[in-house]
Amino acid sequence: MKLIPVLAVASLLSSAAAFAQTPPAAPAASPPAASTTTAAPKHHSRKYCHKHANAQNLTGADRAAFIKSCRAGTAS
Repeated sequence: MKLIPVLAVASLLSSAAAFAQTPPAAPAASPPAASTTTAAPKHHSRKYCHKHANAQNLTGADRAAFIKSCRAGTAS
């Protein structure tokens, strides 16, 4: 009676290698070297903009305008 569960567990353990993911192939050409200056993001996250609007105690239309310009990347 114990033989069937033991065989089932053994077959599961031995078949795990068949389902293992193969490692990705190495790229043929090396990627270009990173430049010394990093490009700034085009826009800030919504969380970042709201945090800075809160820090400046902005409300109403001023807050909306600030967040819009912040998301566009024109506010500092």
